[in-house]
Formats: sequence, C-alpha cells, structure tokens
Amino acid sequence: MLSGIVDAGVPVPHDEGRIVKNMVKGEHIAKYGKSLDAGSEVYSSKFSRYLAEKVSPEKLPEHVTKVKAEIDGRSRLIQKPRLRLKLSLRLRLRLRLKLRLKLRLSWVRKCRLRRKLARRVVIKHDIKAKQRETSSLETWVPRTRLGRLIQEGKISSIDEVFLSGLKISEHQIVDALLPDLQEEVINVNLVQKQTDAGEKSRFKAIVAVGNRDGYIGLGGGKASQVRNAIEKAAAAARLNIVPVKRGCGSWECGCGKPHSVPFEVEGKCGGVRVVIVPGPRGLGLVASEVAKVILGLAGVKDLWMRSFGATRTVPSFAFAVFDALKKSYNLITQADWVR
Repeated sequence: MLSGIVDAGVPVPHDEGRIVKNMVKGEHIAKYGKSLDAGSEVYSSKFSRYLAEKVSPEKLPEHVTKVKAEIDGRSRLIQKPRLRLKLSLRLRLRLRLKLRLKLRLSWVRKCRLRRKLARRVVIKHDIKAKQRETSSLETWVPRTRLGRLIQEGKISSIDEVFLSGLKISEHQIVDALLPDLQEEVINVNLVQKQTDAGEKSRFKAIVAVGNRDGYIGLGGGKASQVRNAIEKAAAAARLNIVPVKRGCGSWECGCGKPHSVPFEVEGKCGGVRVVIVPGPRGLGLVASEVAKVILGLAGVKDLWMRSFGATRTVPSFAFAVFDALKKSYNLITQADWVR
C-alpha cells in the first residue's frame, strides 16, 4: 500500500530502503510468469486473479503504467484550480441587478401571456354572450314570483321591479327587461386557496353590465376556467343591477340635462375610498380606465373623481365606484317629490 502511495506522487514520510522500484511496477511478477509454462496448473493457480481480469502476467508492467496514466489524468481534472475573480462592489451590484432584471422580465412575460389568453377568451365571450342570452330566455322556466309575473306580462319594465321592492333572484329577469344590456370584463386574475392536498388555483373575473342609460351592475365569479368565471361574474352582475340617479349638479353648468351626478357621492370597498364630484357638460370622465368603463356603462359622461387608499387593487376599486353610484339614490331631491 505504501509503495502505491509513493508511486502516485503523494508526499508521505517513508523509508525508501524498504521499497524496490522494479517491484512497484510488477517486473518481478512478469519475470516469474515468463519462467513458468502458460498451460501448467501452477501458472493458472498463481495468476488466477490476473487471468480473471484478462491481464497476462508477462505484460503486467505495461498494464500498471497505463492504469497509472489514467489515474494521473483524472486527478489533474479533479484538482484543477478554480479561477476566483476579485470583483469590485460596483460590479457585484451590477451583476445582481442584471439577474433581478432577468427574473423580472420572465415574470412580466408570463403576465403578458396570461393577459393575452384572457383577452382572447373575453373576445370569444363577447361574441357568444348574445347567443346565450337568447337561448337562455327561450328555455327559461321562472322559479320566483317576480319571474312568473314578467313571463305573464304583468311587469314590463325594470322601474316597476324597483318600485315594487321585489328582489331579483334570477339573472334572466334582467335580460328580459333590459334587452340592450352591455357587458365589460373589468379584471381577470389568478387566485389560490390553500387546502389539505395543496394549493388550488382558480380564475377570478370581475364583470360590469349596463345599458348606458341609468342602470349598472357589477359582480365577480371564480372558476377553474376563464370562460366559466366570466359567465358567473356576468350572472352575479345582473343580480346586483341598480339604478343610477343622473343630473347636472355642477355649479359651472346648470343645463339641467342628465349628463353627470346631481350631487357629490362617496363609495368605499376594502381599503379604497372614492369621491365622485359632478362636472360641467363637455368635461368628460376625469377618472382612471377602470372607473371610465363602469361610469360609461352607467350613462354618466362628465365628472371628477378623487380616490384614496390601495387603488391598484382593481376589484376593491371597481366595487368602490359601484358603491358610490349605488348611493346616488340614498338622497331624495326636489325632483323626486310626489306632486
């Protein structure tokens, strides 16, 4: 064992007089093998291990040098020193920033791809929405008293529904009374729920419906597929439909036409609070894109909006705007007095 360690070049303290160099390479075994007859029993018994590995004892020194060369080559590959670069602090920060940007870009690409897929589903949903409405109305069997009254023709307008105080429990009621209803998908997001089996992922959709003439509804729905989530949200939005009081509440205008809200209203949902201020005619909607979609479906054309809180949370912001429009009928003006 010691001779093999010394022959491999490992610096181990030893007595060099005890090791014979020709014995390390196996020359004495090759000499003894040549002296014997290759077919004899002594030859096969003495060199059984070499013969089992298909190594002739006469060529043992060549085999030892070949194995030693292979071991030296492997050890050089293993013991190859690594280059350590002494990087400055500025260069380290640059490399870290590049890595973060790469990770950020990959995340942004995933989000863009998810939005593209959601847009495609939304476009398909808009095309097939009217077909489903007509087919659902034809095969609709009302289950509530209000539904039966509408199907019998005793109630013909949605104003009568709100005046009667009956609750809308079927979304087909809104489709029957407001045939020119329009849908807009506000937001589609991926949400997760922790269960015993792991995380359960679903899509959450927020949909707004309105006739652009004083009626607005907003609802949300969750499903494993985007289309099913949008359909659930659209049905919930129809059940939440409310009238919006419109007027000309700006002191700069005074035209008396229903282009804005009659007074300042405030809505709240979660950590978001919005304040809708009436504006003069021709001003437009001074609000964010989400608010413009909801206000446009409600039929409001001119106003200012102030928002407070976590407005980046789209569902909370959308429901805060819907809450403000819903509160427009909380105050009774002189125009609403019974004469």
